[in-house]
Amino acid sequence: MIKKPQLIILLVTVIVAFCSIGLNTGSSELLYKRMNSPFIKFLELNIPSHNISAKFHNKVAEFLNDSTAKSRFDFKTHGLVSEVFDDFKSQSGEAVRAHIRLIDTSSYLYDFLLRENGSDLLLTTKEVDLQASPWSVVVTSGFLKKLGYDESSWPGFLQYWHSDSQSVSLPIAAIVKTLPRGNDLFAPPLAFYAMLRKFEKDVLDPDNPRFQSSAIIFAEGVDQDSLKTVLNKCPPCRQGSSGPPATRYDNIKSGSSIYKTFSEENGKKKCLESLEKCLRATYFHVFNDYHRLHRTMSDGLYSATFLEVHFNELDSIQAFVNAISAEFLQDGFELEAELSALESMKNFGLFSKLMSLLSQALTLLSIVLMIYVISNLIVVHIDRNSVALGTLKALGMSNLLIAILYSLIATAIIIPLFVIGFSMAELLGIYTNRLILERFGNSMHQDESIFRLSLSIDHVIWFVVVPITGVAAYLFLKIRRMSPGDLVYSR
Repeated sequence: MIKKPQLIILLVTVIVAFCSIGLNTGSSELLYKRMNSPFIKFLELNIPSHNISAKFHNKVAEFLNDSTAKSRFDFKTHGLVSEVFDDFKSQSGEAVRAHIRLIDTSSYLYDFLLRENGSDLLLTTKEVDLQASPWSVVVTSGFLKKLGYDESSWPGFLQYWHSDSQSVSLPIAAIVKTLPRGNDLFAPPLAFYAMLRKFEKDVLDPDNPRFQSSAIIFAEGVDQDSLKTVLNKCPPCRQGSSGPPATRYDNIKSGSSIYKTFSEENGKKKCLESLEKCLRATYFHVFNDYHRLHRTMSDGLYSATFLEVHFNELDSIQAFVNAISAEFLQDGFELEAELSALESMKNFGLFSKLMSLLSQALTLLSIVLMIYVISNLIVVHIDRNSVALGTLKALGMSNLLIAILYSLIATAIIIPLFVIGFSMAELLGIYTNRLILERFGNSMHQDESIFRLSLSIDHVIWFVVVPITGVAAYLFLKIRRMSPGDLVYSR
């Protein structure tokens, strides 16, 4: 009854419709995942270095502390933020540049990252407290991968590249999926300014004479009693007194730390040289006596690089940028807003709408084609068998029963079309996604997909129930208008 070219057209239409649905779902989810930054409501305004002055700080306070401005632009908090680039040692021994940001433990961003959205952003399970661990850092999983680590063996410490010949351990307080502004690390004030050599004494320098008579030794995977036992068995480490350090070092790796003082000349150096043999396979880290440091800055704090403002809603950001830029420009201060994330969200919304319209249009086209082609095929069949059908109708067969019988024929065509079309679209999607991963593997993760198609009740309703119902309704209305005589005599 149905011709091969018509069947092929219907099948291709259904396949294309399902492919568009899969591409719409997959690409929208992928773009949303990449573009929908959890920090979208944190606006960053870059500050040229020549703008930093007491006058600029006063202007910031005057504009942003004004209650009228807060009410008008609906923002919560604001602050001036410092950033720096510095090197860390990779597993292969190479220097890898990191984008480091100073994080204030009293700021809203700190609570937002580690408290409010901890379950979404944190990859480590221990509670994060940078106040108790002021020499620790928060690092992204992406930066750890740059250093050569993988998810099965995240480190508990980073090796900060102090000099050409030496690296220093910095504890990791938490590992996160992402940080704002492309930052690789968040560092609290003590760790941040120590990396910038802003203290009167370089506290990260292993050869600093001030710290040659003491050391903090942290060993992974052992308790304190075991660590004491090992150190007592290590001859160069026996002498001197021991005590617990005041700072936490077991942030994400369990272990114990001991504070040691050495009275003999070169006692610390001899102890550290022998630790590798004494502790054998245990990973150990050595720290200077940070918590007893006289924290005197040598040449002031590091200049702020941008102004950060946190909003309640996105709608007021653009108006705020226009207002603050005009206001500050009057006093000669230039501010450059970082709106790329906001623009990405707008572009994503437009793309998502276009893809959704395309998939809806193709779905509607396939439904209309199925109803039109199958109904016409059945009408042709009715015309060819009108005499027999007219006789049956004259003998008492109802219009509804005739429509139901022919709808069963439509069902026998539509269900195979649905199953075959869905299966072929899914196979095409898997192949396409594999091809994209092979071609663009550097920009896509293995768990990412640009195509996602899963069977749902909506698909069954639109591609099976609606076409069958449409065919049945069309046939019922057509047959009801025809009397037995019209059918028998082909009138």
